[in-house]
Amino acid sequence: MGWDAFAPRAPEGRRRLAFVFLFEEIPMLNVLLIDAYGPFRRALKDTLIAAYPSIRLREADSGPEGLRKASEETPHIICLDIHLPGEDGLDIATRLTGLCPISSLIIITGSDLPEYRQAALQAGATHFVSKGDETLVDILKIVQGSMIPPQDDA
Repeated sequence: MGWDAFAPRAPEGRRRLAFVFLFEEIPMLNVLLIDAYGPFRRALKDTLIAAYPSIRLREADSGPEGLRKASEETPHIICLDIHLPGEDGLDIATRLTGLCPISSLIIITGSDLPEYRQAALQAGATHFVSKGDETLVDILKIVQGSMIPPQDDA
């Protein structure tokens, strides 16, 4: 009897999803947090670790440190506060997008202005989150959404 005997059966007319995920090593989610404000960075880190205990999470408190860490190992998701002291966060976003074109880039800011949203989009952001009461929940939803495999409706 092969492993296929234990695979769940798909409803009639539907394709069965690949069962191989249970037997191959699933890549660990790799996230890079770039935010100069330590308490927010720690809160986001704690939220992500609580949801994904095996997450590979790296932190940077400046743009140059974030760029260095992104160049060492490409993250799946980058969370970047565009208001970094003494630095242009949008310039850092553009450089990160060039360095890690397949990474999802979540721009985080305390200023939810239309011009920031537009500039973030032009810099290569895939998501824009305004800091507030629901920020951690919003980011967690984005991370969860990025982990859902594409559906094949054929």
